[in-house]
Amino acid sequence: MTVAVVGTGNILMRDDGIGVRVIEALRERTPVEGIELFDAGTAILDLMPDLASFGRVIIVDAVRAGGPAGTVYRFRPEDVERGIRDGAALSLHQVSLLEALAMERLVRGRTPDVTIIGVEPAAIEMGLELSPTLAAKVPSIADLVWKEAAAGAPP
Repeated sequence: MTVAVVGTGNILMRDDGIGVRVIEALRERTPVEGIELFDAGTAILDLMPDLASFGRVIIVDAVRAGGPAGTVYRFRPEDVERGIRDGAALSLHQVSLLEALAMERLVRGRTPDVTIIGVEPAAIEMGLELSPTLAAKVPSIADLVWKEAAAGAPP
């Protein structure tokens, strides 16, 4: 199974760009066959046709779930859908992701296996730098994402 690792977020809004920053860190590693890295920025819908061919997709994004800054969450799209029904706040990226996955189901009749790695932001405001809390966590988040991707990549 091939694995796509996708970083989303707006790097102009500090911690909202955590997904993109994790992809940048992963690009410094030795490539592994069967794992492809994508910087989607805020345009996950535009990338969806490319992701449909992957067996597994891991998305890294900032997620406000009420935990301390830097908390890492692992969940699936159905968990997000359940959160919407329960009134949980989501970023625009997760809403776009759910819309894109729903469109893929309608068009192709299937979607890849999707896991979302969410990171609780400390600062969502204009600026190019991650907050010190998230900047310090990038290496450990990249390790977590890499292990998750390697577990789904072909041997």
